[in-house]
Amino acid sequence: MYMKLLVIVLFLCHLTCLNYAEENAEAANLEQVFKDMDTNGNNKVTKKEVSKYLQTKGLGMEPDSDDFKRIVQSFFDSYDKNKDKAITVDEFAPKKDEL
Repeated sequence: MYMKLLVIVLFLCHLTCLNYAEENAEAANLEQVFKDMDTNGNNKVTKKEVSKYLQTKGLGMEPDSDDFKRIVQSFFDSYDKNKDKAITVDEFAPKKDEL
């Protein structure tokens, strides 16, 4: 179970660590991931949307499991900078000058 958690954490780290040489392409990729998560198109991602997105990635975890809930909470703890219970694209994919 912890191996799956490690894989997820590494996946999330990969999404946020932009390589200088590929910065623009990576930023566009992060924005696309954000759009994929933002199912209602309101430019904010909720825990429910993150949960649904992660379920589509075939993590092999039950969405009601404590581990899955911890992953979603950890995701929010990392990205919801203003703690308004929603993640914006600017919180998820910071601009070049904010890195």
